[in-house]
Amino acid sequence: MNNYLMSKKGKIMIGILFAFTAGLCITLQNGFNTNVSGKIGVWELTTLVHGVGFVGSLFLLFTVGGGGKGFINISQANPIYLLGGLFGVFIVFSITSSIHILGVVFATMIMLMVQLFLSVFMDTFGLFGLDKVPLSVNRILGLSIMIIGILIYKLK
Repeated sequence: MNNYLMSKKGKIMIGILFAFTAGLCITLQNGFNTNVSGKIGVWELTTLVHGVGFVGSLFLLFTVGGGGKGFINISQANPIYLLGGLFGVFIVFSITSSIHILGVVFATMIMLMVQLFLSVFMDTFGLFGLDKVPLSVNRILGLSIMIIGILIYKLK
């Protein structure tokens, strides 16, 4: 079993499992956040979410371990990338606000579409040190189908 996990197929399966788990957690977090923000406010919620997340991250870091090289190599990272956590502030605020206005499904469809377009752009041009992945007809077709799906969903 361990050999399978280290194989290319095994790594792909683990990646799919992590992506599935992330999708599940993001969806549940959106529901939780929208509920709480109606009671305390969106910026208060954003502060709370990141505070709880910070405590949870510290707990996991000290109990499970970092699984990496630790903070010793932090000076090798581009300083601008260290501000990535600020995206989280705007993510929580924007998702919660959009769900209040658009509803869960429509807001999620828009978010997924933007994520896919930006991901294709990042892959195509190899941004942020990623390997370049050429733009293909299949990728363009897939994005087009998603846009059509959103339009069909919103037809009355």
